[in-house]
Amino acid sequence: MSDLQTKINNIPEWAFYAELDEATGYNDTDLSEYVRGCNTCTWDSSIKSYILKIIYNFDKLKHYFNKPSYSTYCRYLKYWVYSEKKNYEIRHSNEKTFWNNCIPCIWKNLQTKNINSHGTCELDYDNFSNAIISMKRELDMFCAIKKHLGNTEELKTNKEYCMAFNQRKDYYVNLILKYLSSIPNKTYLEPKFFDIDDACSLKNIDTIFSDINCSIEEDCKSCPVQDCSSAIDEALSSASPSCICEPFPEQSATEDLTYNSSYEVPLSICITFFVTIVICFLLYKHTPFGHWLHNSLRSRYLLRKNMDNENTQELLEINSRYSDSIENREYNITYENF
Repeated sequence: MSDLQTKINNIPEWAFYAELDEATGYNDTDLSEYVRGCNTCTWDSSIKSYILKIIYNFDKLKHYFNKPSYSTYCRYLKYWVYSEKKNYEIRHSNEKTFWNNCIPCIWKNLQTKNINSHGTCELDYDNFSNAIISMKRELDMFCAIKKHLGNTEELKTNKEYCMAFNQRKDYYVNLILKYLSSIPNKTYLEPKFFDIDDACSLKNIDTIFSDINCSIEEDCKSCPVQDCSSAIDEALSSASPSCICEPFPEQSATEDLTYNSSYEVPLSICITFFVTIVICFLLYKHTPFGHWLHNSLRSRYLLRKNMDNENTQELLEINSRYSDSIENREYNITYENF
């Protein structure tokens, strides 16, 4: 688990929400006093485990009675309740009436038993779809992240921590957009439903989901400058006068590039020509265009052949008529007296 995720899990609202999902020991709860007056509730059924868990978790809200943070934890408890409702409807699609007949009545009894000076925690999301409730939950949870971690000194100085925070922000933006796209077009979206507090609402979405500029740490510190002139002079004076000339790496690389280019150009031309021939063959054999071209060429061939046959026949007929005329012609020979 990353350091950022560990810090997020330790945010009080997040820790409270996680405890609701991990509740244990709720099977020992006595239901009799909470189902009193709920005449339509058939609690000894598939809904019983959900009722027990809701009663058990509602008791955790007592820690925040008469405190300003009560409304915050009430919202998180309601997010969890409606998440449980969605799970129940998926698992027991033919028994949805059990939830509606039991949970609202039992919730009312819980409020009556637990009086709080900071108002009541009403289940007032029934008229909203699960996608809208999920949008509000994710907005609320990211606002908690930004409130507790968005202005810390570590976020301003630690580049990796800052980048991870921005990635988490992008994750919540995509998640909210996904829920938004799943809302039916005819659904009326009430902006006030997302007014969580003055700093967290859809009106301030540009501020809430703005990127945090991550500072760039200097990976290389300035090193002391050393005077190497004496070492260079010493190396030059002790160097051997003989010198072996070798090509520069740049020159060798250029020659290799020229050689490779002279070899690759004809190869690429041949490959291109071959691929072109193959494509033309496939187009001719397996496409409507090829069928049309074949029929067109065959029609031209047959037309030309017919024309040649007609011309030949015509010439033969002319030649025959000419021969007949020669044979049937009368020759008159005249004699003159000398």
